[in-house]
Amino acid sequence: MPIMTTSQSNKLLGVVVPTLGTRVEYLSHCLQSLQSDQVYVVIVGPESLKGLLQERNLGYDDFLIELTGDPLATSINKAMARIPEDIPFITWIGDDDILNLENSLEVLRKYEKLKDVVVYGDCDYIDTSAHILWKNEPGRFAASLISMLPQRIAQPASFIRHSAWREIGGLNPRYKLAFDYDMFIKLSAIGKLSYSPTTLASYRWHPDALSVKARKFSVREASRVRQSTRPALMKILFTPLEITVMTATYLFGLWMKYRLKKSRLVKNSHS
Repeated sequence: MPIMTTSQSNKLLGVVVPTLGTRVEYLSHCLQSLQSDQVYVVIVGPESLKGLLQERNLGYDDFLIELTGDPLATSINKAMARIPEDIPFITWIGDDDILNLENSLEVLRKYEKLKDVVVYGDCDYIDTSAHILWKNEPGRFAASLISMLPQRIAQPASFIRHSAWREIGGLNPRYKLAFDYDMFIKLSAIGKLSYSPTTLASYRWHPDALSVKARKFSVREASRVRQSTRPALMKILFTPLEITVMTATYLFGLWMKYRLKKSRLVKNSHS
């Protein structure tokens, strides 16, 4: 699918929302958080979802029918190609996540005329009821240490300059989960990743989330991404650090699982 060239000069951000259409309430909250005349929304999902979106009056600009068997990264790449190229920033967001639209647009206006290839900020990790479990505040060093330490940049709270996305060729479909990590590392090689200490999105941490239910695989694949940036000798020298990073990443998942369980117990005690 060729990149669209239709002018959308009033729009600041293009957002892709990949979905299977099985989490309707989450999807509704997600799309409601994107409603703005400055946001161009492309949905990737089953054709049957169109009727439901119309019933709920949930607006979008384009709809890409998901092809069975396509890796998630490939679907996102195809959808990104439908965003008009004069829209300066792009991102994608899970159908269970929420964008803080006011903060995001304010930050992007500040960076629109600059050359930074990525702008990222803080992200609330929320449970199924949107209660905050943890706030991810990655700080500016998350960018400079991105290929060394655990990935701290929350993808839903990050925005990529459209021209930089095209320069790196989008996402690498050989990765099933860590394609965003691979993308950030590639972008850091061609420009600046800038941090804004503002809450830009909420990531919903629940058992069905891809990086949660496949935690061990996610940790191993992220390690593959880091290792791919190192020469053979450096891989050997960095082995103790890599084991520590993988362990810390996995333990964080266990801690979040505990936080989620605790949140449910508190909710049940009040019901």
